[in-house]
Amino acid sequence: MIPLVIAVFFFILVLFFGVSVYYLIKDKEAREKEKMLKALIPEVSENNGADSFYSAGGNEGKAQKILGRFLDLTSLESLLMASNVPLSLDRLLVLGLGTGTIFVLIAVIIFRSAYPVLPAIAAGVVIPFLYVVYRKKKREETLVEQLPDALDMIVRALRIGQSVDGALREVARSFSAPLGTEIKTIYDEMSVGLPFEKAFRNFERKFSNIPEVKILVTAFIIQRETGGNLTGILDGVAKTVRERFQLKRQIKVLTAEGRLSAIILGLLPVGFLLAAWVFNKEYTSILFTDPTGKKILFLAILFEAAGFTVMRIMSRIRV
Repeated sequence: MIPLVIAVFFFILVLFFGVSVYYLIKDKEAREKEKMLKALIPEVSENNGADSFYSAGGNEGKAQKILGRFLDLTSLESLLMASNVPLSLDRLLVLGLGTGTIFVLIAVIIFRSAYPVLPAIAAGVVIPFLYVVYRKKKREETLVEQLPDALDMIVRALRIGQSVDGALREVARSFSAPLGTEIKTIYDEMSVGLPFEKAFRNFERKFSNIPEVKILVTAFIIQRETGGNLTGILDGVAKTVRERFQLKRQIKVLTAEGRLSAIILGLLPVGFLLAAWVFNKEYTSILFTDPTGKKILFLAILFEAAGFTVMRIMSRIRV
């Protein structure tokens, strides 16, 4: 019975991997078109403007439609837009369901019990979303690093007589992703007729939790509406961004010891279990063979995950 379950598990795993690669390639091109179409569709009303921006495409999948009746999926769609993951929301939901199924099969094979089914489903479903959050965070960090140099380029272009549109075009050509891609999106949206303010507001929605982006968008929009010394404003914004980035690096260095201690403390139980398994298998085999040992091992995994989370929160300082 066990070999049959393992064979079915690997078959599902290979099939799932192949389907995932196919839809990743398929969705990569569709996402760019979808973002442009959604940006061009005007907001329905002031109250549901954000919803219309992220759902105006009208091409939700079945999973998205079903869950959309019970949950507000706007934040998830915004997360996908900011992370630039080549997946639609429907694909991400199906991916979470697939990884949850795989985790359940692994838990059943290891523990041969129904106790870890619900935690395994939760862990499997959460992993794709954690990856999207990780991609979003890394993308935001890279964008903030690129922002001061991009602002300097815009200031130099404006001082030699170029227009704002021309300066944005030069930034889009000169910088790599993510900033170059986002500035190119702004320029393309304005080229096809989207208002200046709307194009920049779309950019702000993707990175709504980055203060530097809010300051930049506000500076451009106010200057466009009322006039003023845009070069001086952008010079100040670039200086502020550099100072904030330098402060973040200093804090990261000062908290490195605490973060390293948290990692070592979290890995000690795992290291002890591996060492005991290598030198005395009889001592640790009870955790995998005895029913009480399996329950203890399951609780230990839960406590280990909770401990990692708490130490991560304690060692993180927001600037």
